[in-house]
Amino acid sequence: MTGAVHGDPASCSQTGGALRRLASRITAATGRAEHAGAALDEVWSGRVAREIGQRQRLLVDTARGVAAELDRAGSALQEHATDLAETLQELRAIEESAAAAGLRVVDGRVELPWGVRGVADECAAAARESRRADLQAQLDRVVMLHARRRARLCGSVEAARAVLAEHATGLQR
Repeated sequence: MTGAVHGDPASCSQTGGALRRLASRITAATGRAEHAGAALDEVWSGRVAREIGQRQRLLVDTARGVAAELDRAGSALQEHATDLAETLQELRAIEESAAAAGLRVVDGRVELPWGVRGVADECAAAARESRRADLQAQLDRVVMLHARRRARLCGSVEAARAVLAEHATGLQR
């Protein structure tokens, strides 16, 4: 690989799936807790029952918010995994094209390999340079697109972290 893009789509997707499964379990548990709280409201009365009911509703609402945020973060990770797999495939295709043209991709640059490469032929050299420039442009486009996608994922993860921190702070009150 060129070293221009790093990441493992399978691990990214698996992590996203784990977050989404956790969100689903939290949502299910929230429904059960809400049902149990409603049943207790019918039986209990008084100041203590009201306080417990308020805290239970706060927990249920917070759990719903946490589940929704975990699901969004998991979805973003799974979407990024798809984008990353596509990017890596495009990089492999560029590397194969470079190899077929007698070039190589190293650290994000399309280069001539070291050593003597045939007879001095200005037309062949110009054609190879043209192909090198074309492949470099393709590589730059893929790397730039990946950087944008990665920034989008980082923004989503940071937003999720902030929302989850707010929920944690709300529970500490």
